[in-house]
This record gives sequence, structure tokens and C-alpha cells, in this order.
Amino acid sequence: MESLHGLSALEWLVSASLPVVVVILAVVIAAVFDLRGFRLPNWLTLSLMASGVAWNCLTRGGLGLAIGVTGILVSGLPLLLLYSRGAMGAGDVKLMAGIGAWMGAWFGLHVIIVAGLVGGAVGLLRRLDTRHRMVSDLKSLPIEELAQRSDRRQSLLPFGLMILCGVLMNVVFPGIQQLTR
Repeated sequence: MESLHGLSALEWLVSASLPVVVVILAVVIAAVFDLRGFRLPNWLTLSLMASGVAWNCLTRGGLGLAIGVTGILVSGLPLLLLYSRGAMGAGDVKLMAGIGAWMGAWFGLHVIIVAGLVGGAVGLLRRLDTRHRMVSDLKSLPIEELAQRSDRRQSLLPFGLMILCGVLMNVVFPGIQQLTR
């Protein structure tokens, strides 16, 4: 039985679902690390990027290289701006780049949108709760410095958890991507 691109149904199923499984697994692990210590390990984020490009190259050839690299750039560059302003950790940028490497630019961009909306909503709810009000001096401190200070960690949002929400929303509700087309 032939399926998409001349692959058997089983080959197509594996090639279509493996990236989703890898990304979900990696982002769940990243969210746990982020919740525990506000740090995402390089072994996770960098290997996600490299393996995503390799997978796309193996399954799609030269086009796969373009898909992987474009996914890294489109998914990572918007967050790089936030990182450069001290509003986000570098691990979040690398995690999003890894998601883009596996799933492509369009998916990565939608994860950023959903993660940003979820993060904004959680941040707003936390601001309304007086126990999580940010002290005005925190606005000028970079995320890495705040994460080192145990007395200030409660004011941080682990964005890896927001990225997990974005990935799951885009996997469970793929029609969400149609809203921007």
C-alpha cells in the first residue's frame, strides 16, 4: 500500500509522528528543568536543534536542510530579542530553535504565539495576586540574575512551561494554525 511521497503507510506514520514525539518529550523534560531551577540544559536544547536538522535532512534531503535551518531562525530569532533585553533566558531561545528545527518555521511561530499568550495571561493573573507582585527594582535585572536569587524567583515565569503549552495546543488543535493563514 503506497502512501504520501511513495512511502508505505507505516513508513509515513513513523516519519510524520516521530518529530511530534521527540519535540513533546524534549519540551516536557525542559519544562521540568525550568520549573525546578529556571535553567534549560544545553545538552537538551542543542541536541534538539542538531537532531531536528539531521532528521529533516535524512527525510527530505536538501529541502530538509532548508526546513531545519529556517525553522531554527524563525523560531529562535524573535525570542533572541527578548533574551538580549534580559527578559528571557538563553535556554528558552535554544529550545524554541530546536522545536523549529524539527517541526518547521510555521509550527514554531505558532508555538511562540500561543506560549506568549499563555505567558501573558499567567503573568497578568500573578500580578493580580498580591503574593506575586513584582518589586519595581526587578524590572532592571536580567532573568539570569533573578534566577540566582532565591528571594526573587517567585516573580519569574518558567517560560519552558509556556512553550510546552504552545506545543501541546498546536499538536492537539492543529487547526489553530489555520487562524493566521
